[in-house]
Amino acid sequence: MADFFLKRGDNFPTLYATLKNADDSVMDLTGTTVRFAMRWPDRPDKPIIGGAAILVDDPISGQVKYEWKPGDTNEAGLYRGEWVVRYPDGRQTVPNNGFAEIRVFENLDIPESGEGANAQDVSDAVVVPA
Repeated sequence: MADFFLKRGDNFPTLYATLKNADDSVMDLTGTTVRFAMRWPDRPDKPIIGGAAILVDDPISGQVKYEWKPGDTNEAGLYRGEWVVRYPDGRQTVPNNGFAEIRVFENLDIPESGEGANAQDVSDAVVVPA
């Protein structure tokens, strides 16, 4: 079963994680850089999706997030993901005993203007004021 779910084309919700060491203790991310990487398990021809992670709280909390970029979730499927923590003298991949699984589901969305939508599709959309 997947660890995280979203729909094709969505860039919310943001992916949050608390990174842990092999002994299940929370990682201290002081002085590190963290990246998120995700790829199809059976499609090595596809590029790796991901980029820089953002520290959520104090570095000793081990909490990070990845904010989806446009295009990250354009294809539905089950992906494998991992966090790469770089220290000044090396790196550690989390989880170190497998992968996080990210499921991107198909959606039933009506195309937006410019993507094959007709005038009725666009005029039926509800606009919520800011």
